[in-house]
Amino acid sequence: MAAGAAGASTVVVDRAAVARSVLRRAEERTGARALSVPAVLAAPSVTGVLPGPGGLGPGADGVERSAPEVVDPEASARLLPVPAGLGALLPEGALRRGSTVVVAGSTSLVLGLLVEISRSGGWIALVGLPDAGVLAAHQLGLTLDRVALVPAPGPEAATAVAALLDGVDAVVVGPAVALTDADRRRLSARARERSAVLLPTAAWPGAHVVLTAAQSRWEG
Repeated sequence: MAAGAAGASTVVVDRAAVARSVLRRAEERTGARALSVPAVLAAPSVTGVLPGPGGLGPGADGVERSAPEVVDPEASARLLPVPAGLGALLPEGALRRGSTVVVAGSTSLVLGLLVEISRSGGWIALVGLPDAGVLAAHQLGLTLDRVALVPAPGPEAATAVAALLDGVDAVVVGPAVALTDADRRRLSARARERSAVLLPTAAWPGAHVVLTAAQSRWEG
């Protein structure tokens, strides 16, 4: 058991190291700004075994015993929290790890979905969003030292996003990032394999959820 835990810790550290390396190359070539890059990612919390129905009969002391119900220890770890007001927009009231969620038409909405992830100790990367304001992100409630910015990833965009999916919890991909449909399919598969959330802000084939912010007006 101890050996397994040590192995998992090594994988997490290695993923973060890969992400840091790609960010450093992006900084040199494109002027990326890394507000903070994870050194070690915190392991997700695990739900323990809870008592459940199904009596085992009285014990020697005459007290009725219940059979323990085994709860999936990864159930809660598969979901990333979102603010209460936005949970109704998502099928499970949260962002599922490994999913691709398109959020089109509002930078504020995509940043708002990430607030609770950063507050709970998760890591976020914004790729290809040069107009994303740090002040606006802070005012929305994001913890800025949990956010890495790659405003213009250039021709290495697919490589940068793939590496970030290895090391952070959620990666936002702006509409100006140059990707082919094959790149998008590979990145969705990468997010699924690495249990990260991919949040494109433009059309993305095979997305699990699509959120579109639209304006309306009325007269009267």
